[in-house]
Amino acid sequence: MSLLLTPNGTLLREQWPEGLGQTVTDTATVDNPRPWQTVPVSFDDLSKWADVEIDTTQPRSMDMGSPRTHYTLLWSPTLFAEAGHGIRRRALIRLHGVLGGFCVSPLGNWSGSPDDAKKAVQFVTLLGHDHPAVFDPQVQTLSAIDDLVFRSLRAPQTPVERKCGVINLRWRVFSRVTPKSPATPLPQLLAEADKLSLRSVEGQWNVKHTLSLAMQTRDGQVRRVKDIVFAKGDFVEVAVYVDIVSFWDRKTRQRKIDIQFAPQEIVAKLAAAQLPPVPANTGDQPIISLGTSYHILEQENNEGDVNMHYNPPNVPADGVPAIIPQQGQQRRHSFSFAYV
Repeated sequence: MSLLLTPNGTLLREQWPEGLGQTVTDTATVDNPRPWQTVPVSFDDLSKWADVEIDTTQPRSMDMGSPRTHYTLLWSPTLFAEAGHGIRRRALIRLHGVLGGFCVSPLGNWSGSPDDAKKAVQFVTLLGHDHPAVFDPQVQTLSAIDDLVFRSLRAPQTPVERKCGVINLRWRVFSRVTPKSPATPLPQLLAEADKLSLRSVEGQWNVKHTLSLAMQTRDGQVRRVKDIVFAKGDFVEVAVYVDIVSFWDRKTRQRKIDIQFAPQEIVAKLAAAQLPPVPANTGDQPIISLGTSYHILEQENNEGDVNMHYNPPNVPADGVPAIIPQQGQQRRHSFSFAYV
């Protein structure tokens, strides 16, 4: 998982007031980073650090008779000891900000109509408010990744310029059921009411994943919560990955690239009204990023709640989540979410 650095070598998240950007049980440091941990800003270095590859966890689909191909951002295999063995790792980025508009319910903004399933999304808007020195470097990093994606896919256009002070995140709720991507069991965390409403799209659309939602308590524990706990103004940490779709636009008669930074996990830290001012000491110099693992270990307590902790003791030696090739598919491009 990627954490931004300030020019003087400290973690950017540490510039948020009163340690808001730091989860108590997350002890990642910047000492002796491995090659895969440093995310360059320059295009040349960034192109060596990550690859834009076909996302084999998503089926190739047709929309209005035109093919839609899914891509994602993977760390370069040359950064790891197992290079050449077919293991790929999905790049994740950890962002911080004030929660603006959002919809993180399990089925997002889906109306319940089968016709609306392909448009259903979960979304999060992060705001910088009065903290541009800490927030806007995150926007710069996303813009650099946009450029990498467009140039890697040789798109005829340039990416839309991102505005400072705001980051929009979006996750597609449904994926289409195809002969090569059959229906799968529903996520266990779905409520019974949601499962009943999904009967109308059974055999047509899958819900393969729901957001991991949590809140940091006063003692530093990160506890799983329901979506109704979140409110505008909360200070949150969001883990995102890059979701890319290439498609043919009939109106412009050009191939278009849609890039979404999709939220994977959201942790609420504190209400924005409680945030003191941030010292403007990060400057306008270039930044780099540090990658760290972002594992969540769950265990039941006596009250039946689930506590979430970062950095469990049984993580691999390199401390990063592995992408495991799927059996029977091409090893170079095949992967699925897994932690080892």
